[in-house]
Amino acid sequence: MSEGIGYALGAMLLYGAADFVYKRGAAAGAEPHQFLMVQTWFFSSLAILYGFFSGALAISQAEAPASEQDSWRLASERECDRYGLDAERAAAILHGDDPLARETPPRHWWELVVTLAAIGIFVWLGIHAKVPSIAMNIPVLLVLLAATVGFLIVCGRMLWKRTRFS
Repeated sequence: MSEGIGYALGAMLLYGAADFVYKRGAAAGAEPHQFLMVQTWFFSSLAILYGFFSGALAISQAEAPASEQDSWRLASERECDRYGLDAERAAAILHGDDPLARETPPRHWWELVVTLAAIGIFVWLGIHAKVPSIAMNIPVLLVLLAATVGFLIVCGRMLWKRTRFS
């Protein structure tokens, strides 16, 4: 069996699984909007993985040739001179450096007011919230919670390494 046929069979399997989930949900009396979100979340992830492993989705870093980079550098310096900008700072920003990360901007009094107002709204909504009458599967809930916290930690660390939250 050739590689292309294997990928085509994989796509058909995913489509069949999605159709099965849809029909089982409809047969159980569920409205489409009740299970479509979970189905989309699950099968979109599988479709992205399928595209990645089949080679249809390539994740890489693209870099322009040296001649284009030189042309861009000259144009950037010309525009910086025209508008009175710091050419070194502009080049540093485009190479991934964040000069603003080294600067600490002053905080304004109204930022505290906005933060306290947002916290107050959340507290007020929390006080007036009622427990929904939805049956929950606690083991599944705990697995999803653990996965969410795990992704939060991993992605937060990656973001911290890349940007230092600047």
